[in-house]
Amino acid sequence: MRITFLGHAGFCVETPRVVLVCDPWLSEEGAFDGAWYQWPPNHHLAPWVRERLADPGRARFLYVSHEHRDHFDREFLATVPAGVTVIAPRFGRRALADWLARVGEVHVLGDRERLALPGGYVEMHVDDTVVERDSALLVELDGARFLDLNDCKLLDRVAEIRAGAGPIDAFSAQFSGATWHPTCYAYDRATYERISARKAAEKFASVIHAIEACRPRVFLPAAGPACFLDPALFHLNLEPVNIFPRARAFLDHLATSRPDLGVLAPELMPGDAYDTDAGRVVVLAEPRVDDRDFPEAVARYAAEHRDRILAVQRLTEGRDVEGVHAALGRVLAERVERYHAAAAVQAPLYLRLAEAEFAWRVDFRSRTVSEAAAVTDEAFTTMVVPAWQMDRVLTGAITWEDLALTFRLRIERRPDRYDPALHAFLLTETEDLPALGSPRMHAAERTVVRGPDGWYEIDRSCPHAGGDLAQGWLDEQGCLVCPRHRWTFDLAAGGRCTNATATIHAVRVPAGPDADRGVRSGPAAAAEPG
Repeated sequence: MRITFLGHAGFCVETPRVVLVCDPWLSEEGAFDGAWYQWPPNHHLAPWVRERLADPGRARFLYVSHEHRDHFDREFLATVPAGVTVIAPRFGRRALADWLARVGEVHVLGDRERLALPGGYVEMHVDDTVVERDSALLVELDGARFLDLNDCKLLDRVAEIRAGAGPIDAFSAQFSGATWHPTCYAYDRATYERISARKAAEKFASVIHAIEACRPRVFLPAAGPACFLDPALFHLNLEPVNIFPRARAFLDHLATSRPDLGVLAPELMPGDAYDTDAGRVVVLAEPRVDDRDFPEAVARYAAEHRDRILAVQRLTEGRDVEGVHAALGRVLAERVERYHAAAAVQAPLYLRLAEAEFAWRVDFRSRTVSEAAAVTDEAFTTMVVPAWQMDRVLTGAITWEDLALTFRLRIERRPDRYDPALHAFLLTETEDLPALGSPRMHAAERTVVRGPDGWYEIDRSCPHAGGDLAQGWLDEQGCLVCPRHRWTFDLAAGGRCTNATATIHAVRVPAGPDADRGVRSGPAAAAEPG
């Protein structure tokens, strides 16, 4: 098996009988309305990938993991040759699979379902909690195995996948952040850097725990970070501390903190290829990008794409701010009415267009939406969005989650505490709001884990997104860390969550027959979910 890195989260897996392309993001359109671009640039590989997908002598497959535009590149997918078989995850929301039917015959696979390929199979792993909607793919061909987690949060399932499949040759997972917190929040510089450093450290720790659980021959760092070429976002590329460390930073940390893992971990450039038979990178693409040249290189890249980025923003120039403001009020009223969990939101939301005088105040307890000239509540969340960008959401050009990932909004909250119910409201499509509910992958299960001062019986499922807490670890404060989103729980305080409004069952017990299932210790500090 040869695995060619296509840049960002993309891979091309090849054997003499099969071509499988995963998450190709290759077009020059960027993602999220030009907010994100591939780094290093990889557009030159698009013809090479199309050539592979046109090979009449092999079975040709295309896998798209989820709807995020840095994985679901509609512009490139529209150019894929005929005759390709598409592999898609089964989500409650069918938009991805329905669109991919334009590309070729679609095989929609549910969680843990397999599809036979010449010489092996693929096995789908799905994370669908409405708010989280992603998937990972296990590929076995001609006796070699590749686990492509991309940026799917199923880090707690890696040990289970390995136990079922056998030794993993190659493992890939996201090592960098990709979220609006703290990127879009109104923090002073010191607070911003403190939160960013802690979140980056937690991300590194989570991936290293997954590598330890997987025990692959090679770790292929992928799924980020992107670069930001919009003049309004360009500063994110050059910040000394943020949640977007590039591959070299993670690989250096892996080498110094866990040399005992003994895993090959190369820094990949688009076009590099790893051969599972040889056990090494056998193709080194040119040119190779050095982080020391990054500031100058990304500045040139931004200059080349400036007109393209600004053209997207001009698409809505003819729309008046008052019209967008009025439409936003109507949509917010519909959304809060359809949101069954509205009463769980802790404080009102003030959502305002950057160019508008008034905000819309959303009172979740009373399910009312009204105009407000100023914030009048002690507890609140404010969000300011450019009118052109909100218009793109309201007209269906991008989703609400896409809006968050444009990073073109500004958020402030008092108190500064994560509210899962508000987060779900802001990132979920209107038609999906009635389906929102807390998932429980192991809802009926409890397990015994070792805490900082003895053994505890706990809920096995994290109340956030159903992560398996039996696969968690203890941080420096002795709190249990969920492996998916790094929520932390103080076991000695009865399972109180330290960074969100949640709790789990946690009771001291004598060491029992299942005590050897206790969680591992981890070096990272507690995360601060956004």
